[in-house]
Amino acid sequence: MAFVSAAVLRAAVPPSRRAAIDNRTCELTPPAGRLGRSGNGLLSPLVPSVGRTGAAAAASTVAHPGPRMLGGFSLPFFGKKQEDARVPLSLECGYVFLAHPEKQTGEDAFFIEGNALGVFDGVGGSANRGVDPRLFSQSLAALTAEGVAERGAENVVSCLIKAVEANPEAGASTAVVVGLDNVGRVFGVSLGDSGARIIRNGRIIKRSKEQSHAFNAPYQLSDLDVSDTVAMGSNISSRVKEGDILLLASDGLFDNVEETEVLSLIAAADGDMVAAAETLGSVAIEKSQLQNVDSPFARAARKAGVRWRGGKMDDVTVLTARVVRDPDNEPLSVLSLLPEKGTEPDEEALVEM
Repeated sequence: MAFVSAAVLRAAVPPSRRAAIDNRTCELTPPAGRLGRSGNGLLSPLVPSVGRTGAAAAASTVAHPGPRMLGGFSLPFFGKKQEDARVPLSLECGYVFLAHPEKQTGEDAFFIEGNALGVFDGVGGSANRGVDPRLFSQSLAALTAEGVAERGAENVVSCLIKAVEANPEAGASTAVVVGLDNVGRVFGVSLGDSGARIIRNGRIIKRSKEQSHAFNAPYQLSDLDVSDTVAMGSNISSRVKEGDILLLASDGLFDNVEETEVLSLIAAADGDMVAAAETLGSVAIEKSQLQNVDSPFARAARKAGVRWRGGKMDDVTVLTARVVRDPDNEPLSVLSLLPEKGTEPDEEALVEM
């Protein structure tokens, strides 16, 4: 299994909130004073580690005024609502970022910017035009993250639209982005066969719709005039509450792991988003290389009249995020970073962005 790349912290994060990156393992070490875990792959020693992340606004220090009075009656539940409102909802995240098992690098890209997440799957066929298929998706991730840093997570969709317009690279990519506002509303869009799920109590309450022109030909954003557009994407809009889980992933996960198993693996992580992302990524890579499994991709191929056995080897990017109301949950700004083709990440080549 090969590393896709490392992830670097973006300059928008104050130095006191920056975490140290282990460049070779993609391990994200939490800032001083916060607990961390090794992030080693649960099922495979070669799975890159992932970082526990998240975003939360600081809690107000104003003392609670106590129950309010209405018509001479005490209404303590007003006080409870006021207390909850002091700490906004935020996301506590984990990620895994793995290359195609037969490649040293891949075309996926992702970002985490506070309460906004995005996954982009570069289309390998762009290489037929003589361009590096990695660059378009990576640039989309970077430009969208920059827009979110300036305008807020709730504007992630418009930030993606502007990123497509401003992207200087040639190529094509699927895209899925979501953002959480402070009162528990999730906004987003998914174009193509990457996707998003919102999970509550072990059940999917919202899923994005996969879109394709034909079998294995997903909708995609590109620099060409015939490109699909963000407006054609599957809208994501939902109310969420504490304990809900957001899952964003490239098709490398959904093509190889059954949805029921995805839910089971997330449940087994017991709220640990690092463990959930690690396990999902390692299981997807493992199953993608098996020939004796009836994978979701194989079933879709048969339905389309295409002969296929086993899994489908691909890049695998998984972002997991649990909705929390925690004053100690710090915002994180992370962007996937591409190494040179045919190499693993070089410590000296990695810089903060």
